[in-house]
Amino acid sequence: IQILPDMARASLLEHCASVRPQGPSGLPIVGETPGWDNVYVANGGGIKGVLLSMGIAQAIHDLLLAGRSALPLNLPGV
Repeated sequence: IQILPDMARASLLEHCASVRPQGPSGLPIVGETPGWDNVYVANGGGIKGVLLSMGIAQAIHDLLLAGRSALPLNLPGV
């Protein structure tokens, strides 16, 4: 407030913390990378990444060991 005195009268409109990568659909991006052998992506959990981490890990586990996953995957181009 010493530097920006008007902040004393400011209102909070929105708060967002721990912004993390997220896919365009809002779903995590998980799956084998098109055009690359043995390269997998497990990213895009957004602000719920920690909550979704077990499902993301299960999908990658399934893909590595069985070549497919019972979980729906969201990888652009696949």
